[in-house]
Amino acid sequence: MKKKCFLLLMTAVVIWISTGCNAEDNNVQTKKYENDGYLGLTKSLPNMPTNPSYHNYRKDTALVEQSLKGIDGVTSSAVTITNGTNMVITIQVPKHLSKQKIKQIEKTVYKETMKQLPRYEVTVRSNKSG
Repeated sequence: MKKKCFLLLMTAVVIWISTGCNAEDNNVQTKKYENDGYLGLTKSLPNMPTNPSYHNYRKDTALVEQSLKGIDGVTSSAVTITNGTNMVITIQVPKHLSKQKIKQIEKTVYKETMKQLPRYEVTVRSNKSG
């Protein structure tokens, strides 16, 4: 019995040593961090607030204005950000629209903005708001 255990142990050791000392390269390539000064965090965590490519007010304003172009009834818009978290969106709507339709457009603008930028407290008003 001792002889079988010893033989089995020696076989396991030989297999272990032979696979551990494999001289083949296997074409293993390591990936390096991008040289961005942040150990690659610019690409791996783009929405981290300390990341230099994190959204700024100019990008947020452009994003809102671009999304408002697709909403029917909005002819133009102005976006103002105050105190860092308050966003006031003033939209221009055609004068012939009813108050109910204008409220519906304002609600759509609010929902679209909150979907994209939930970190802001959004207020929507129009040239026909009362």
